[in-house]
Amino acid sequence: MRTQEAESKLGIDRVPIRLVHSCAWSLLCPLQPSVSLTSVFTFPGRIRNSGSDCPLNENENKNFVSYPCLKKLPTEPVHLSKADNLRTVSYRELLPCSEISRQTQQKKNSLLNAPTISRERDTEKMVKKRVLVVGGTGYLGQHLLQGFSEIQGDPFDLAFTYHSNLPQALLDAFPYLLAFHVDLKTGQGFEAISQTFGQPDVVVNCAALSAPRACEMDPSAATSINVPSSLVTWLSNFKETSTLLIQLSTDQVYEGVKSFYKEEDETVPVNVYGESKVAAEKYVSEKCLNFAILRSSIIFGPQTISPVPKSLPIQWIDGVLSKGEKMEFFHDEFRCPVYVKDVVTIIQVLTSRWMSDAKQMQLLLNVGGPDRVSRLQMAEAVAHIRGYDTSLIKPVSASLVDRGVKSPSDISMNIDKLVQTLNISPISFIDGVRLTLTTEAKS
Repeated sequence: MRTQEAESKLGIDRVPIRLVHSCAWSLLCPLQPSVSLTSVFTFPGRIRNSGSDCPLNENENKNFVSYPCLKKLPTEPVHLSKADNLRTVSYRELLPCSEISRQTQQKKNSLLNAPTISRERDTEKMVKKRVLVVGGTGYLGQHLLQGFSEIQGDPFDLAFTYHSNLPQALLDAFPYLLAFHVDLKTGQGFEAISQTFGQPDVVVNCAALSAPRACEMDPSAATSINVPSSLVTWLSNFKETSTLLIQLSTDQVYEGVKSFYKEEDETVPVNVYGESKVAAEKYVSEKCLNFAILRSSIIFGPQTISPVPKSLPIQWIDGVLSKGEKMEFFHDEFRCPVYVKDVVTIIQVLTSRWMSDAKQMQLLLNVGGPDRVSRLQMAEAVAHIRGYDTSLIKPVSASLVDRGVKSPSDISMNIDKLVQTLNISPISFIDGVRLTLTTEAKS
């Protein structure tokens, strides 16, 4: 209710979609039909709460036994949730006596008749899937490294590339990760990855020259960095076509003359940055057998382990308003900002689906939040949460300010396809701002 009231005061438009709440880790189990925001595991049957006794039927118990996240039958209690008021329920409490008896007998039989497993086969099963993050020292890249590293069970071998200096804070945080110096313009450095890390199962390309003004000043650099020709050429050298390339794109591929663009709408970029990203999308879709192109809006959230040099939108607004300074914000440019942890979740789900059973993947998705907001509304949201004087916030038209580069007016995006395809609903803008500021206050 607090979120709805705040959004109503700020005049935030909500994208007309059916929200499907999800938990980032639960979504990593692709066979699970539904998940909840708070549960670590979502059981198909009913669970006995502290105040009631709701038995499960035999069919529900069979479904529970085949739950994909359970690699073996647990003998210790399974913790259902930290947030819900659910008591700890042991695995055997969820089974009728007949089921327990059947499993006990099966276990005895399997021990008596267990086949001999060769050492080679056992070693093969132990091989981890490989994930390579290109541009791992950037804002999204660092959040991805953190997100993949926090997955329980350590299911992936993780490596990343960097171009300039490798931050010591990042090395200290992830001492077990492999880091490779790579020049995307020339492709120098990829061969070292082949020799040390091997063929990756998933490559997430976050590297980009993403400042529109810098792209406008040097179109050649924008093209050579943003179109991943050297990366795709390197991947083509592997004999097997079993690598998924997740390519980050932008909402600036759209012209900006209407609201809530869909993936099938024509791409008409108005600046060099958008043009380079359209070229990148075309190159990837033509050259790669398996890919997922993510057209991202403004990505916001807490600062990274090694602070990035670029200005982060929420932190910058907070810094200006905290000093009591008046500031002008555009009231007529609209985007769908997306919380960084949601972007990480989207990439993790794509990775999990690819590694579990996907034979081929060719996806194009708008990746934005559920709210269409202007820069003015972004500032008002920060002021509302922090309790700042809103009179410091002054509206101004984007057409009156010369930024050295043309910018689209309204590139808000429809994210129905994202929600329906991945069963993910990004959090609201104001909730994302609240999480960002809370995290910053703790750091």
